[in-house]
Amino acid sequence: TSQASYVTVIIAWGRSSDPNLFQHVEELLERYKVAVDGGFITNPRSPNVYNAALSVCRFNAESEKLRDQALGTLFATLEQLRKGTQAKPDQFTYLTVLEALDRLMVDDSLEERNEAFDREFSNCISDGLVSPKIVGVIYSATPQLFEKLFGQGKTPSSAEIPKSWLKGLRI
Repeated sequence: TSQASYVTVIIAWGRSSDPNLFQHVEELLERYKVAVDGGFITNPRSPNVYNAALSVCRFNAESEKLRDQALGTLFATLEQLRKGTQAKPDQFTYLTVLEALDRLMVDDSLEERNEAFDREFSNCISDGLVSPKIVGVIYSATPQLFEKLFGQGKTPSSAEIPKSWLKGLRI
């Protein structure tokens, strides 16, 4: 079984109207983990399967119930990715997570929203995966955090990203 097969099925579940789509996605991630641990996956270092699951979370924000389920799956997927010994987050992981938080946390308090963004952006900084697109998401989703990090009156195009924040990027 290939990563492409898992990605295809996860995306298909994400496009379905099945009320249990997030349960199915989480089950597929668990099966994928077993396949990786068993040595049945080529290139297990790639986070593509996890990124597909995160993308499903990002695009399923139509109702409060779906948003809650998506957030649960988002955080469970991130935890599984971070605990894994093979794949690690990449710049697309963080871009997808931050965009998902922006869409999914519309009903949350400003404090909860800012905490989630601060936590995930801090992880992104630690991994050296801050891309200009990610800076743009921070700017539009949480202006307070952007201003705290880059200064008042800055925009994504005028903000200077410290080199240490870029060390993990593949450009």
